Amino acid sequence: VDVFRTTLGLSYPVALTMTPGVQHDGPFGVIDRVPTLVVLDRYGREVARRFGSPTNEEIEEALRSAEAP
Repeated sequence: VDVFRTTLGLSYPVALTMTPGVQHDGPFGVIDRVPTLVVLDRYGREVARRFGSPTNEEIEEALRSAEAP
């Protein structure tokens, strides 16, 4: 994970599942692509999901969606 984050110059937290393959039963539902960005609001509800390498603008938009009341 550190090599991925450092190589791409990512400034946000990055996580990696320990089970290889498609994830179906984890807390984020189906994760079948890498990278996948999942943004939660303050209540732990998913407010955004992006697949692939998101642009800074896409990340900012996803984070703004988490700020809404």
